[in-house]
Amino acid sequence: MKDIPCIGRDHEAQLHVLEAVVAAMLFFGALQVAVSLTPDAQTTTALDTLAITGRDALLTLYLMPSPAGNASDNASSALIHSLVSGEHTILTDFLDSILDHSVSYSLRYVTYPGGNVTEILTMTRTGEEVVSTHLPVHHGGTVYDVQLFLWREPRRVVP
Repeated sequence: MKDIPCIGRDHEAQLHVLEAVVAAMLFFGALQVAVSLTPDAQTTTALDTLAITGRDALLTLYLMPSPAGNASDNASSALIHSLVSGEHTILTDFLDSILDHSVSYSLRYVTYPGGNVTEILTMTRTGEEVVSTHLPVHHGGTVYDVQLFLWREPRRVVP
């Protein structure tokens, strides 16, 4: 009966090379799968830019001083003054001036306690992807959750 050959030192080097090749194939295969599963960078960047622009617009309105002569509501910012007084032209005029004309938006706020939703401006939406951002503000025992929805489409106001 013949002896069964065992792996000798000559074959160990070949096995190590084979192991390295298999490990490299697994690594590059996993890398290829990971790259194919990531979202489109241009779409993500465009949506992120819209969200950042919307958030910056809301923060700017919050930091903008209340209009002169309208301090009866003790509002320290243009955003709070607009929410408390119901004069929303400040908000829509500012958003119209700061946002590009190719960007449409809808603006609303929810008051707490109570959860009442007030639509400030509604625009018709198409199949475009919508980005939302919000800014909660507090004034006189009421929390206002201001919500801004943005999408890429020329503006049309719903009557």
